[in-house]
Parts: sequence; structure tokens; C-alpha cells
Amino acid sequence: MRKNEIEAAEGDKGATSAIHCQGPKLWLLEEGGTGERDKKGGTRQFVFDGSLAPDSTQEDVYTMCCEETNVVSAILEGFNGCVMCYGQTGAGKTFTLGNVDAGSEGIMHRALTQILGAPAEPGISREVQLSCVQIYMEVVHDLINPDANVELREDPNEGFVLSGHTTEPVASVEQALDLIEAANRHRVTAATSMNDSSSRSHSVVLLDVRSRVGSKTLRG
Repeated sequence: MRKNEIEAAEGDKGATSAIHCQGPKLWLLEEGGTGERDKKGGTRQFVFDGSLAPDSTQEDVYTMCCEETNVVSAILEGFNGCVMCYGQTGAGKTFTLGNVDAGSEGIMHRALTQILGAPAEPGISREVQLSCVQIYMEVVHDLINPDANVELREDPNEGFVLSGHTTEPVASVEQALDLIEAANRHRVTAATSMNDSSSRSHSVVLLDVRSRVGSKTLRG
């Protein structure tokens, strides 16, 4: 939610509608209304698993989306997980996912820190491989090696899998971020009215995490 949407909800007379955020519920308020009475009638209510107000931090986002859902920690236990950021150009997807500035690290930086930064428990060895691809014009392209021939196919044992894409072993957060930064240079971009270098593709960072516990291998 943008700051001006909250300001409108708090009494901007020029507003024709505003958003009120309370816990997991959002109200679209007509004519800038703020009270309980204004949440009835022509207003619309949406209920989510959670919602975050404009003053929320990147840490708040990660806590709600990744820690409380265990989507990252479960990968270390052999489960598959996905975090997806969706929105129009200029909504803040890159900031939420990929920001690396100290104190405002995005989801990828924090997830990599959780997976690569924490020491493995005694008796557990871990290998992490990273891939970066983009989906453009309904075709999957490798961003680490643009010349690779990537295919999406169905495997009888593993379900739908990518084949032909480049995977690189990573042992530290810094190494992983450098690889992602290099891959991003190969993304398809184009200027729009809202963003001079808007990405024209959907990018996906894939982590293949294998944790060996004795003779057992857990893969997420």
C-alpha cells in the first residue's frame, strides 16, 4: 500500500477512495471515509492471510511471508517451496525481492542468508546450486548462459522439471548474489511510461538444496 493511500484514508478531502488496513483485512473506502459506518454500503472488503501497511519494513515482509509460513526453512527439510512477487510495473517487486542495501535487504538476500549463512547442524552436510531463468514470450531462457537450450518437461518421478539450464554451486551469500547480478544483465528490458528499464520478462531464481543426514539425502 502506498503512503498517499493511507493519507487519503486519514482525511484527505480531495480523495475519492482510500484503503484502510487493519490486520489481515483491507477496506476500499469510497469518498475517503474512515469510520466503521463508512466500511458499509459502497465499500469493498478484502480478507487475506496477512496485509502490510506502508510503514512496514522489509524484515516485516520476510517475517510474514517466509518465516511464519516456514517456506524457506522447509526447503532444508526436503520440501519444495516458492515465493512469488506479483504486481504491475513500479509496484516495488524488485525492491521487495532483490534489494541488497544494508538494513533493507529483500526476500532473496534474507532467504540466501537463512540457507547459506547458518551453519549446518552436526552430522548434516549441505550442497546448494543456483540457477536463474526468465520466461519471455512463453519461452524459458537461461540467464547465466543465454546460449543454453532450456526445456520444461514432465518427469514421471519428479513431475514438471527444467532441463538444459545452467546450475552453479554456491557456498556463500555473496557468491550467490554476484551470480544473480550477472544473470540479471541478460534480462529483456524495455522502457515504459512508468519505468525506464522495466523488465519485460518473469525472472526465476532457483535454489536446489540437498542436505545429507547420514545415508539419507533431503532435497528441496
